[in-house]
Amino acid sequence: MSKKVLVTAGNTNVPIDRVRSMTNIFKGRTGVAIAQHFAKQGCRVTLLASNPKLVTQNPDNPLEVIRFNTYDDLFRLMEIQVRNENFDVIIQSAAVSDYRIAGVYQQMGPNIEKIDRFTVDLEKLDQSGKISSKYPKLWIETAPTVKIVDQIRAPWGFKGLLVKFKLQVNMNDGTLVELAKKSMYESQADMIVANTLDTFDRAIVICKNDPPRHISRSEIPNAIYEGLKI
Repeated sequence: MSKKVLVTAGNTNVPIDRVRSMTNIFKGRTGVAIAQHFAKQGCRVTLLASNPKLVTQNPDNPLEVIRFNTYDDLFRLMEIQVRNENFDVIIQSAAVSDYRIAGVYQQMGPNIEKIDRFTVDLEKLDQSGKISSKYPKLWIETAPTVKIVDQIRAPWGFKGLLVKFKLQVNMNDGTLVELAKKSMYESQADMIVANTLDTFDRAIVICKNDPPRHISRSEIPNAIYEGLKI
């Protein structure tokens, strides 16, 4: 029987107000390529994607594609899918926001530029509509988001194979491997794909019982498929 696979791909937005948001630079091309590769191998693939237009459907190997936009969208969809569908493999390759917007403030006082930024008097603004552009300066407060990948095992109860992605900046391979192994352990993942923004054309694939594999970015889909030994 073909394996049932869930893949996430793309970026998440966190709203500042109803028309503005904070996000990251990633679009999800690697995640889409992974989903299509697994479908080509005969797997039944569900793809959660922020950019579904990147998907080219193959009638012989169709994907179920569900779009998300915000961090909250992805969190909700992941919980529903993991709790209610019996997946054999989950590949969490989406670039998930690490922070949410906790509040937007205007700086009070007549001499805004002269007020010490650590002792300013702030007034919280209403984020339910569009914040006016009249303010000469805005202050945005952020707070950490819950790490979605760390919910997959517990409390959501997934028992299958879990693949995690880890991106860093300005880091040598040795340090990257050490950090990736720690991250893999923390999320109870079976495999982690690690790379840096500076060397985005290549990656390091790490499994629990195998030495790290250095591969090109284009080899990631097949490296994951072969590494999972499904």
